[in-house]
Order: sequence, then C-alpha cells, then structure tokens
Amino acid sequence: ESELDAKLKAGESQMESKMNALQASTQKQLEETAAKHKRELDSATQTAAAKIAQYNTMVQDLKKERDSSMAEMEKRLAALQDESGTKVSEMEAKMANWRQDSMKEREAFRRANVEDMEKLKEGHVTELKKAEEAAEARLQSALDEKEKTFGSQLKAQLSEAVSAK
Repeated sequence: ESELDAKLKAGESQMESKMNALQASTQKQLEETAAKHKRELDSATQTAAAKIAQYNTMVQDLKKERDSSMAEMEKRLAALQDESGTKVSEMEAKMANWRQDSMKEREAFRRANVEDMEKLKEGHVTELKKAEEAAEARLQSALDEKEKTFGSQLKAQLSEAVSAK
C-alpha cells in the first residue's frame, strides 16, 4: 500500500511538474504574442505618423502656393488700380471670392485627410484585435489538448497502479 502511495505521490509530483512547465510555456507564448502585437501597433502608429507628416507637408506646400498666388494677385491688383478705379473693386470682389473658395477647399481637403487617417488607424486596430483573438483561441486550443493528454496519461498510470496492487 505504501508503494502505491509512493507511486501516486510520484505521479502527482510529475503532473505538477508538467503543469508548471505548461504554465511557463503558456506564459512565454502570451508574452511573445503581446510583444508581436506591440510591434504591430508601433508599426501602425509609425505609418499613421508618416501619413500625418506627409499631410502636413502637403498643407505647407498648399500654403506656399496660396501665398504665392495671393502675392501675384496683389501685384495684378496694384497694376489694375493704376489703370482703372472701377476694375479695382471688381478685382477685390473676385479676390475675396477666391480667398473664400481657397479656404473652403483647403478645409475640405484637411477634413478628408483627417478622416482617411482615422479610418486607417481604425483598420489597424481592428486587424490587431483580430490577430490577438486568433492567437488566444489557438493558445486555448493547445491548452485544452495538453490538458486532455495529461488527463489520459494520469488515468492510465492510476489504472496501472491500481491493477498492480
């Protein structure tokens, strides 16, 4: 009977050792998955930052173009003021309309780019969540399979021990 107790204790010790190893392996897999997701999120963040930088460059270029156009318009306006007083008021009205249209176009462009950036960011976050869920499902499946294997092995060992007695 003490031999059976010793075998049972040895079996329990062996199972506890295997469970500890499984837990360590599982923890390592979780840490690797978390690190992978962090790298993917960092990459998505860098991509978004690059897009924002590109947008800011485009905005600066548009501002330079606008300022250049405005300077040209002011030169033309000055020349027309010399020619005719009536044409000046017409040009001022056109220039005001052009400024207003330019501002509207710039704002629409900015809004569209911000929306595109938000959609891109949401897409990356959704992809990361899906990848994490899939990894967790695979990990759970592996844990379930290992648990079934350990349970079957332990039952077989206990049956052998009981039969031997």
